[in-house]
Amino acid sequence: DDNRFDSLGEASLVDLPSLSEVTLAGNRIAQVQRGAFDKLPALRRLDLSRNRVRRIHPEAFRQHSNTLEELWLSANAIDHVTEARSLLDAVPRLRYLDLSYNYIEKIPFGALRGHPTLERLHLDHNRVQHIQRDAFTAMPALRELRLRNNSLSSFLDGPFWNLPALKGLDLAYNYFRRLDPRLLANLPLLRRLDLSGNALEVVDPDAFLNTRALEHVNLSRNALVNLHPATFRDLQGLFELDLGWNRLRELVPTLPPGLEYLYAPRNQLTALPVAPKLALPALRLLDLTGNGIQRIMPGSLSTLGQLRWLHLGENALQTLEEGSLSGLARLEVLDLHNNRLLSLDDKCLRDVPQLKQLNLHGNRLERLGTQHLEKNVHLTHLDLSHNQLNSIEPNALASSRALQELDASNNALTELPEALQGLSTVQLLDLANNRLKALNPSALSSMKSLSELRLARNKLQQLQQNAFHGLPHLALLDLDSNELTSMETNAVRSLPELKAIRLGRNKLLTVPTAAFTDLPQLQSAELQENQLTNIASNAFSDVPQLLLLNLSYNQLTGLNHAGLKNLKSLEVLDVSHNQVARVGSGNLEGMEWLVE
Repeated sequence: DDNRFDSLGEASLVDLPSLSEVTLAGNRIAQVQRGAFDKLPALRRLDLSRNRVRRIHPEAFRQHSNTLEELWLSANAIDHVTEARSLLDAVPRLRYLDLSYNYIEKIPFGALRGHPTLERLHLDHNRVQHIQRDAFTAMPALRELRLRNNSLSSFLDGPFWNLPALKGLDLAYNYFRRLDPRLLANLPLLRRLDLSGNALEVVDPDAFLNTRALEHVNLSRNALVNLHPATFRDLQGLFELDLGWNRLRELVPTLPPGLEYLYAPRNQLTALPVAPKLALPALRLLDLTGNGIQRIMPGSLSTLGQLRWLHLGENALQTLEEGSLSGLARLEVLDLHNNRLLSLDDKCLRDVPQLKQLNLHGNRLERLGTQHLEKNVHLTHLDLSHNQLNSIEPNALASSRALQELDASNNALTELPEALQGLSTVQLLDLANNRLKALNPSALSSMKSLSELRLARNKLQQLQQNAFHGLPHLALLDLDSNELTSMETNAVRSLPELKAIRLGRNKLLTVPTAAFTDLPQLQSAELQENQLTNIASNAFSDVPQLLLLNLSYNQLTGLNHAGLKNLKSLEVLDVSHNQVARVGSGNLEGMEWLVE
């Protein structure tokens, strides 16, 4: 691979009885000449992708070299499909042929017909504008055909194929405007169809009449405004349907009852169908992100008893009523981010007792009440960020004993919620960008599994002794951009797994003796952009692994006031933008690892 071979002449590779794979990708090969591959009885795989191949001699593969099964010719300069025809004749056992990223413009009748073993044919990212009738026929083994990113349109006169074994057809990112039965004729076993990224405006109600075996249909990123109720009536095996990024104004009624995955994000839906129109008893995922849905009527989802994932983010919901989620007893993921929620009914989440992830990011909620999560004992991830929360009631999380991540950043909380007490399984707590003025060590000390504590951009003024005591797994402590003016001795103490502490952009004047003590894993300490004039020589005590200390943008006058006495492991020390006038000969004594 990736050398400068410019041709494959006669006998380039000859008489190598054990050779099974040849890879020549990324060279400058323009031609493959007669007899280039000769007497290679074990050759199975040949990769000539990313070259400049225009022509392959019909006799490039000669005596005892017809065992080839996989051939890569993607990203070359092939502009006529007759090159593929000669290849197919020369390698009768070929199973995979990749001609993607070439310059083929048309596929005439007979050019690709009549190969007995070919299973996968990739023609995506070419310039194909025209396919003659029955161009793809007499290929009994072909099961995957890709024509993605070409210039095919609805003006062509089909049918194009008669492929009884084809299971996957990719026509994405072409210029089809209409889908009718003619396009999918003679494909009785088709399982997967991708027509995304076209310009589809109309889907004929009988479009899928002859492809009843379809299981996956992708019609996303088109221009569909509506679909006839009978469009998918014959697809009783339909498993997954993607209608996202269209202009649909309502969900298709009477979808096949066996459907398990339905995607319809970025449409123009303003309401959900009222049961029983949305009768999909096997549905596991429903994605309606980015529509204009204003309300979930109580009971409207009651026929979706198997639903596990419900994505309703970026809609126009203002409230969640009691009964809105009735019937969703198995729901595990509920995404309501970036709506306009002002309130939640106290009982609205009682119908989803198996809920594990709840995303309420980017709404306008002001409180989380005691009853909201009362029945959600399996909740592991809760995102309340970017709301207007000023209150989390003391027992609001009393039932959430499985919680692992809690994000309440970017709200209006003025004190550390009492509700945090007892959350022994929480690993990440994010309360950044609130209005917290003080910490409550007793609330934090019960969070025995906490590994990340994010308290940046609050109004904290002081770090008291043992402020973070009892957090054996804490690895990151972020207190950046607060209003800290002082910290006591042993403020950050006995945290055996702490690796990074961020105290930059505060108002600290001094750091006392043993402010940071018994921190065996601490590697990074950031104290930049404070007002520090003095750091006690023993401010860091029993901190043997510190690699980076950032003291930039302070008011230190010398390194003897920078707390460096015990920091022999430092590799990076930043004291830029201070008032240091001189560096004494002993200031950096013992720092054998310092590199910057």
